[in-house]
Amino acid sequence: MKKMNIDSILAVIALILTIFALIIMSSLNGYNSNLLQYSMWIAISIVIMIFMQFVPVKIHFASSYILFSVNLIVLIISIILRPEHVLLHQFASQFLKLTYILFASRYISNRKDNINSFRIYTPLTIITLIIVSISIYLKQPSNAFLYVFMEIILLYLADMKTENIIIIISIFISIFIFSFPIIWIFFLICLILILYFMRTGIIKIAAVLFSSIISGIISIFIWAWETGNAANIIEYLKENSVNIHGYGWNLLQSKIAVGSGGLIGKGLFMGSQKGLEMISGQDDMYIFSVISEETGYLGFVIMMLLILIILIRIIYIYKQIRIIYSRYIIIGISTMILIHFIMNISFAIGLIPFWDCSMPLFSFNPSSIMLFFVSIGIINKILVDKYEYW
Repeated sequence: MKKMNIDSILAVIALILTIFALIIMSSLNGYNSNLLQYSMWIAISIVIMIFMQFVPVKIHFASSYILFSVNLIVLIISIILRPEHVLLHQFASQFLKLTYILFASRYISNRKDNINSFRIYTPLTIITLIIVSISIYLKQPSNAFLYVFMEIILLYLADMKTENIIIIISIFISIFIFSFPIIWIFFLICLILILYFMRTGIIKIAAVLFSSIISGIISIFIWAWETGNAANIIEYLKENSVNIHGYGWNLLQSKIAVGSGGLIGKGLFMGSQKGLEMISGQDDMYIFSVISEETGYLGFVIMMLLILIILIRIIYIYKQIRIIYSRYIIIGISTMILIHFIMNISFAIGLIPFWDCSMPLFSFNPSSIMLFFVSIGIINKILVDKYEYW
C-alpha cells in the first residue's frame, strides 16, 4: 500500500479548527447527548478522511458520474420517504454538493477545448437548473446558490468567454428576481445592452431573453413550493428577516448575541443569550451567535484567518497541480467551504435572508461534519500528489 502523505499546513489548520469547534459545541448548555454524538461523528469522519488519502484522484474521476447519479437518486428517494429517513436525506442533500463538483469537474475537463459551444455548456446548465429547483423545493436556497456559483467558477477556470458566463448567470438570476417585475425588466434591459456592446449576435441575445423568460416562469412554480404562495416571495423574505414573531425572532436575538460579544467576547461557556437558549438553532444554523458572544470579534477574525490560510495555500499550489481535473476539484471544494462560512455568518447578522446553511464543522449535523472532513481529505490528497500524472 502506498504511504500516506499529509500537507502539514492543511493538517495543522484543520486540527486547530476542529479543536475550536469542539470547544464551542461543548459550551452549549443542555446538549450533552448531542455533544457525545458530535464527538463520535468527528472521530468517524477523521477515519474516513485518512482513508481518502489512499484513494487516487483517478478513482474520483472514473466514478464521478456514477456517484453523482446515485446521490441524486438517493436524494429523490429520501424526499419521497421523508420524514421517516431524515439522516439519509441529510447526507444525500449535503454530499450532492461534493458529487456535483466531481461530476462537473470531469464534464468540463473532458470538454475544455469546446467549452464555449452551446451544445457543450447547455447540458451542464440544465442539470444544474434541475438540482437548483430541487434545492429550492427543499427550502434550501443556499444550496441552490452554491450550485450556480460552483458551475460559474468551474466554467471560468475552463476559460469560458465572458459573454457566455453572463448568459448562464442571467438564466439563474431570473429565477430569483422574476417575482419583482420592475427589477427583472431593468435587469433584462441592462443584460441586452451589455451583450450588445460585447457584440453578441442578435439571435443569441433573443435566445437569452427567451431563456430568461422561461426560467422566470418556471420560478413561479419553484417559489410556490418554497413559500406556499407563488406570488409571495416578498412575504417569504419578510418572514425570514423582519417578522419577529417568525424567523425574525432568531435573527433579532442573534444580532444581540453577536453585538454583546464585543472585541474579545464574554468568555467561553459564559454567553447569556446562549445560556438562556434564546435562539432556536444556536447549535446549528445560528452557531455564529455563540461564537461571537463568547469569543467576540477576535474569535471571528481567528476563525476566518484559518479559512483564509487554507485558501492561500490552495491558490499557491494551484498552478503546480498537473491534472486539470484535480485543479477544478480543489477550487470547487474550497469555494464550497468558503461560501458555507460566509453565508452562515451573513444570515446570522442579517446581511441576507435566512437560508438554511450550516457552518462546516460547527454543527451537530453529522452530514455537515463528515462533508467537511471528506472535503479536506480530498484537498490534501490533491495537494500532496500535485506533481503526479495518472
